[in-house]
Amino acid sequence: MFNFFKKTKYSPIKLFEFHTFNWELYEDSEKTKAWLNNDKSGFLAITELESQYMYGAENLDVFINAERKLILENSGGIVDCKTSTLDEIKCFSSILKEPQEPTGMKYSFRLIFPLKEKSVVITAEQCENGVTGLRDSVTLTKWMKNNELETDENGRMINWAKDPFDNSFSDGALKNESDLEIYDKDFPDHPLTIIRKMLREIEKSIKADQKIKKYN
Repeated sequence: MFNFFKKTKYSPIKLFEFHTFNWELYEDSEKTKAWLNNDKSGFLAITELESQYMYGAENLDVFINAERKLILENSGGIVDCKTSTLDEIKCFSSILKEPQEPTGMKYSFRLIFPLKEKSVVITAEQCENGVTGLRDSVTLTKWMKNNELETDENGRMINWAKDPFDNSFSDGALKNESDLEIYDKDFPDHPLTIIRKMLREIEKSIKADQKIKKYN
């Protein structure tokens, strides 16, 4: 069987083009390219992966469970997961959140292309810095005017936060009301807003070389 990635000089990450926001390139190797923004609070990378994501881009449930398991290792949670087709290539994407020390959250997205021979992931991260928790606090105050806050036996707010795909799941940093996209307009500089905007712009800008399409 013809093995595309072994028989050519091409690395799969070099066959993708996308918007990098004029960030500074600080790593450029065969398997990874990575960029940092000016104040080093943002990270963007494209990386070659082995076979752990070769389960087919139609299997969203498997992807959701894998992402949940991955982010839970850092006490985080899922904000969103979906499948899509970009430049004729099927892919997965996720938006994730995880708590930082001493305070605040880190938000990230992962855009994964499960190719036949190799898989490729584009990922970005943005961290809260300075005053943290403002988006949650302001949104919670507004939300409580129209909703009764319910707590479990441990004092956890059970109707404010939940896993977006499994109501019975209660571990980690669950998606809460303030994580909804409708609040992005109120917090344009929040890292979650920035991550969503970056993901949309990268999805729109993705261009894949015909060699990738042939062996996808």
